Parts: sequence; C-alpha cells; structure tokens
Amino acid sequence: MKRTAKKAIKADGTLNFRLEDDEGERQHDHDHDFDLPQSPSEAAPLLFHAIILLGAIRFLWHDSRSANVDVAGDPLLNAEYGRYELPQWLHFTCVSVVSFYCYLFVEWGTHNLGHSRKWGGDMYRIHIAHHRHYHCGALIQEGPYVSHDGHKAFMPWVMAIWVLTYLSFETDTATCSILATCALLAVSNYLHEAFHVKGHWLGRCTLTRDFFEERRQRHFLHHYKPKKNMSLGGVHSFADKCLGSYEEVPVGKVYR
Repeated sequence: MKRTAKKAIKADGTLNFRLEDDEGERQHDHDHDFDLPQSPSEAAPLLFHAIILLGAIRFLWHDSRSANVDVAGDPLLNAEYGRYELPQWLHFTCVSVVSFYCYLFVEWGTHNLGHSRKWGGDMYRIHIAHHRHYHCGALIQEGPYVSHDGHKAFMPWVMAIWVLTYLSFETDTATCSILATCALLAVSNYLHEAFHVKGHWLGRCTLTRDFFEERRQRHFLHHYKPKKNMSLGGVHSFADKCLGSYEEVPVGKVYR
C-alpha cells in the first residue's frame, strides 16, 4: 500500500505531519484531548464501573471507627477492632484483583495525558517524540528500543499514586497493591518496548507468538489512530472497552 506524508497547519500555527494511504485514509494525528461523555448513555458504563471499583476499594479499606460492633457469631468480624476481615489469602487476592483493574484505568488516563497538548506538559512532549520516532510505516525497528526518557514523564505520577496508596491503606494492603501494580507496570512496559523491536523473542517463540502479535497489532493500530487502544502494553483492554476507545484490528490487516 502506498503511503504519502502530508503536512497540515494547526490552529496554533504549528505543523503536523500525517500519513495517508493510497485511498486517502487519514492514518495519523499525534495529539488529542480527552473525549468526555456527550450523553447519559455514554457516561453510564464509566459511572457503573467506577461505582463497582470504589465499592471494592471501600470494602478493602479497613475502618477502625466501628469498634462497638457486636461480633458474636460472625466469623468475618475481628473481635479486637470490630470490623470485617477476610481470610488473609482471600484478602490479598481481592487486593490484587482490584489493583489490577485500577491500574488499567490509571494507565488509560496517563496515556491520554501523553497525547494532550493542553494538559500533558512534559508527558506530551516525550510521548509524542516516541510516536514520531516509531511512526506509521516504521513501527518495528532494529533494537535496542529508544525510550526518549519516557520514565521521567510517567514515573512521578506512578510514584505519587503509590505514596497515596501507602498513606491511605493499612501497611499489608498497601504493600500488596503496590507490588501488584509494580509487576503490572513492568510487564506492560516490557511488552510495549518489545512491540517496536524487530525480531523480538516474544514474536519468535511458539508459546508466546499469538499472544504477542495480537497485542502488538492492537497497539500499532493506536499509532495509526491515537484515540484508540490506549492500553500501553495491551495487557488487558478492559479500560478501553469501558471507556469507548477500544477498536479491534480488522481481519487480515497488518500494521507496520
């Protein structure tokens, strides 16, 4: 497919390069701002999932103020503190699951900030440098991966969330949540870097090839349509599906 680079003058007078294929289909526009829900039907899924997540977080947030609760005959009530407590293994499982889904929404939000000229600041400048380096038609390049110091833009936000988690929850709950999200961040970042490296072992290994290529193509579609598929490493598309930014790769379509 033939692609041609075209220049567009933005309202602020800056140049924006985009690629168009031989049918004139617009393939790339680097930056955008948040698309807020325009109707109750669009806002309902976001509100529903926010209520579910907040309810789960509230349950895991131990409340020591209810010290006068009658604990007789209730095995889930802690007699010393007068509060509900799950068995330790179940408690940590619930914390990990809730942390997993919270992480997906945080990643979605920070990735959107990285595309917002108005609100993104250094996150926007650094992330757009990534999009321009790994541009449409050259999404896979020889290693090593060029990071453009992305960690300097995103890690302060991540660290702030971890500190807030530690200050808001009991030590065991906060530690479990921080470790779970740290592992997810490492996996997501590793996958994202691997997507852009030619001949990466995840794409050559029989056991991981299908998993890897499916997520790689989903991410490459994001480079062509920056408002879609905001999950950085493609670990899970739950947040994209909830917030209306998910788009499946067309059958037979291969983005490079």
